[in-house]
Amino acid sequence: RVTSTGVGAVIRISGTLTYLGVTFTFQATRILLASGALLDAGSGDVTFTAVATRTDSTPASAEVRVSSATVRAANITATATATSTVDTGATLGVALGSAASDATVVVEGTSALQATGAVALTSAATTTLTTTSTGTGTDAAVDAALARSAASTSARTAVSGASTLAAGGAAALLARTVTTVTTIADGSAATAGAGVALTKATTMTAALLDTTGAVSAATVGVRADSTHTL
Repeated sequence: RVTSTGVGAVIRISGTLTYLGVTFTFQATRILLASGALLDAGSGDVTFTAVATRTDSTPASAEVRVSSATVRAANITATATATSTVDTGATLGVALGSAASDATVVVEGTSALQATGAVALTSAATTTLTTTSTGTGTDAAVDAALARSAASTSARTAVSGASTLAAGGAAALLARTVTTVTTIADGSAATAGAGVALTKATTMTAALLDTTGAVSAATVGVRADSTHTL
């Protein structure tokens, strides 16, 4: 098991790693397989897990990228999970909130995934943002509250270029996004005034099997799911 901790931690795999029968597990924020790399576990499994979590306006970004590299194993699993959860708290006057998450699993170039069992590639991004304005509080008679939320959620799973995929079992590509935004402009503390709440949400969810290379598996599934609550 290889784990690289810390925000933005990166694992880079290059050269040749041949340990037949050994189970490999890699975990970091970004996992990158360089061009020409060979990771051969034989009858062992290979798991790539990229995780990013943020609670401020800094985007959460998780990535697994296989660039013209070869992975051989019994089962191959690559998962990127990005989660951004931001709450501005009650803000006097103008409240501005932003949150973003981005998850990517890409097999590109002339990569080769070769599994006697299953191949599972999954990207999942979740953005939850709460922005609250309670007015300026300067006048009990007339007040105004303005809240603006900006949220971005992106998940992309792709096998592209001239990459090949061979699985003795199922091959599954999944991309999933969940976006939840709550924007509150509450000027009710004053007897008169206005409350304006604005929400901008951008989402992208894509699962793509667009390689020109050969693809073979017992079953092939490509699915993209997106859920929004605004």
